[in-house]
Amino acid sequence: MHAHDHRQDHLATDPVCGMKVARGGSASVVHGGTTYWFCEPACAATFRQDPDRWAASEPLTHDHADHDRAGHAHHG
Repeated sequence: MHAHDHRQDHLATDPVCGMKVARGGSASVVHGGTTYWFCEPACAATFRQDPDRWAASEPLTHDHADHDRAGHAHHG
């Protein structure tokens, strides 16, 4: 028996902002045969503008000031 936490298997990291998001959420993009999941459609739109940049980089930390905060549950 192993101690692996299977809850983590259902999480992905938004490649634009670095937020942990549930796989199967509403905002996703398939690029190069890989599905990328996003916290919101605005991050997915940013990814679509230059997918090679975001797919190859570490997520940037930002405050989402460049897009609408409505519906953002991760802001305190």
